[in-house]
Amino acid sequence: ALGAELFIFSGLGATAYDALTMSIGKLFKHEIKYIYIRWGCDAICLVLAYFLGGDIGIGTIISWVLMGPLMKMWQKILEKILTNNQEML
Repeated sequence: ALGAELFIFSGLGATAYDALTMSIGKLFKHEIKYIYIRWGCDAICLVLAYFLGGDIGIGTIISWVLMGPLMKMWQKILEKILTNNQEML
């Protein structure tokens, strides 16, 4: 989650999957929280993986539940760090 958020926050771009969730958020004008969008996209991928014969284990479920909240947490931390650093300049 930290690595993905650092990549997004740096402005270098995002992975296709992260860009999809951010685009859905923009489409709905951020009326739906990012966490819910991420959970929804992850749930769709889990269901597709299951029906295509993929293994769904405890690690997959934990990742599905925690990835959205952890990315949001790291986003807030990085914003706070950058805001404090900009004030020091």
